[in-house]
Amino acid sequence: MIDNYDISHELEALKAIFSGDGEFTELSDLNSPNKLFRIQIKLEEINHHVCPVNLQITFTLLQDYPNSLPEISLSSTELNRKFLDSLKHDLLVYSEDLRSRPMIMDQVMWVQENVGKYIKTGAASVEIAGSSSQPECTVLCQLDHMRARTKYCKKLCKWALDLSVRGGIFFVKNLIFLLLNGSQTNVKARFFSLKTQNVDVDSHGKSCKERMMKVLVELPSNDLLELTDLEMFEYEDMSELDEKFTRLGLQYIYSSHIKPLC
Repeated sequence: MIDNYDISHELEALKAIFSGDGEFTELSDLNSPNKLFRIQIKLEEINHHVCPVNLQITFTLLQDYPNSLPEISLSSTELNRKFLDSLKHDLLVYSEDLRSRPMIMDQVMWVQENVGKYIKTGAASVEIAGSSSQPECTVLCQLDHMRARTKYCKKLCKWALDLSVRGGIFFVKNLIFLLLNGSQTNVKARFFSLKTQNVDVDSHGKSCKERMMKVLVELPSNDLLELTDLEMFEYEDMSELDEKFTRLGLQYIYSSHIKPLC
């Protein structure tokens, strides 16, 4: 059981992750004891079928969250009420094992991975076996610093391996860039982990979360054929980084989003 849980850190991380137009909407007053917000997720392809789906998940967090489960409401124009109720029931069953820890991102990821079973095709709602196929993306972030560099990088590499995310951690003088490539669900999960789990140490040597990461750009997937996992690169000057991004087919990202920082 968690006492005196501060929900603000979890909400801050969710806002940073679901930062697209209409993805995160706060619905409660600033001073309200219960937090009410909506997250919208979009799926374009299910089991290799083009089945665009927009799903809104409304969460109400009571004062004793996360010891109690959030109140959840689901809505979608592509799913009928019968299947939404079934999806919600299964989500709440899954969530029982998440009590006493931050759970919203886990719940959203579960929905993304399982909603394919409830997709409407044609005029009728039918169940499609298997899990949903998520579009991939490439994301470039800038990290402000790494005081515990070995620990930080080790944790990043483990997370990437666990979720089949690949890319690179690039150190150039006093600049640090994190390039991630993988399914949108898994890449966003890494952002959430960075902002909600201890990955570094502060100026006093105490473990801390990543608070100063900036997402520079998110684009549809580039294959990044040279990279098979999350690799580390250290360069003496920016020209080497420019060459690496050119080889990866990402020279336009370097020119538009990295070069202006130099």
